[in-house]
Amino acid sequence: MTYEIQGTMYSKKAKQQVTEKFAKQEFIILTQDQYPQHIALQCVNDKCDLLKGIGKDDLIKVTFNLNGKPFTNKQGVEVVMTNLNAYKIESLSKGTEQQTTPPPPAADLPSDTDDLPF
Repeated sequence: MTYEIQGTMYSKKAKQQVTEKFAKQEFIILTQDQYPQHIALQCVNDKCDLLKGIGKDDLIKVTFNLNGKPFTNKQGVEVVMTNLNAYKIESLSKGTEQQTTPPPPAADLPSDTDDLPF
């Protein structure tokens, strides 16, 4: 199942090479709800590159999967590990700046503004 969340980049950890074939990078976003929440997500393997160029306080939208996996810990107790695995990150603060275009200068407006359509 796929989910989306928006917020500002609160922090990100260094990429960890867990095994030869598995790497992860964890990060936290701060939601902009009435009661802001700190949400921990992670990128795995090649998706860690999505975090390059994203800095603290950048406004982002994260698309992620919710994954859960049961396992038995060292004490013999079954627990469930839940991960929010990001697979798409959009920088909203940069995208907004790039899409904004200034209004045309007043000199470029048509001079026949006296001719109203009604």
